Amino acid sequence: TKSVRGTSTFHCEQACDYEREFNCRSYTYLDNPDGSLAPGGNLCLLSADNRATSHQGSIQFRPRALYAEKDCLYQKSFRPNHESNTFNQQRLEQTPSIGLANYASEPEGLTGRRIDPTTPKSEIVYNTQMINQSKPTSISDDDLRPSLNNMLQLQHIPHRCSPDEYTFEKTFGYDLRYAQRERAPIVSRPGIVNYCKDECIRRGDRCMAFIIEYGSDKNQNCFFLSESASENRNQLNKIMGTTYNEKICLREKTCDNIWTFERIIGYNMDEQADREINSIMFRTACQDLCLLEKSFSCRSLTYDYGRRICRLYRNTRRSKPQSFRKTSDHVDYFENKCTK
Repeated sequence: TKSVRGTSTFHCEQACDYEREFNCRSYTYLDNPDGSLAPGGNLCLLSADNRATSHQGSIQFRPRALYAEKDCLYQKSFRPNHESNTFNQQRLEQTPSIGLANYASEPEGLTGRRIDPTTPKSEIVYNTQMINQSKPTSISDDDLRPSLNNMLQLQHIPHRCSPDEYTFEKTFGYDLRYAQRERAPIVSRPGIVNYCKDECIRRGDRCMAFIIEYGSDKNQNCFFLSESASENRNQLNKIMGTTYNEKICLREKTCDNIWTFERIIGYNMDEQADREINSIMFRTACQDLCLLEKSFSCRSLTYDYGRRICRLYRNTRRSKPQSFRKTSDHVDYFENKCTK
């Protein structure tokens, strides 16, 4: 079981989908469990168990809680139109007349194709079984190489990076609230970013991101974070004079720059995208698609977290400043730092 901060069930679903340390089969969303009304006080409890694998009586009533578990099936052979995860939700509230209310509904932003009950069982496997397989028998080595055609399937298969394969994504003017941090054991000075990047990679899982604080005397302070926001952008809060640098693991080969992408939260490109791809579950999959693009030089992208749409552009906020605009939608802008 793992607890993460989450502002809604939508973010709990994303966290469960994105979890790579274990096979997340269910989550419990707790609405301000400590009674505080402070922003970000909600919790997502991710679990490798569900009702089928846990002992009887493990699910209990609790006020202001919602339990949901994955209820999806994948075709054993990958197909272009993949089935997205669906969740059966049960709200656990102490209401004597209602008890357990089974909503059995799909969350906003997730779509799932129902499996025909007449489909032979040998042709389908549970999503949890497929994720646990290091190399499914229906996938060849060529299938495991990222491409525009198979990224829809590859994004659901865990990918591990070696230390020299990790790269970073820089976000301007943000910090990760609640994250435990350790100050870099060096004197603050200009140009410590390279040291922080190398040290963060050396620390492995003990460093998932680092913060750079820019002082008034042009000195820079570095802090190592033991966790990252990952797909939950709502955990980030605005702080002037800082950059949040998250360690990311991409499938596609990156460059030698400190950052492969620079991110600006809440902005998009108000123009027709050169390529638009739907059903992209994670922003890192969208970044891989940008690096993979061969028909044009992908210099920037936007990712819509709510609709899960990845849009690739040959222009940037610098080459087309009139198209770069703030948006109230759940969209972020990313600039590819590996292109010229």
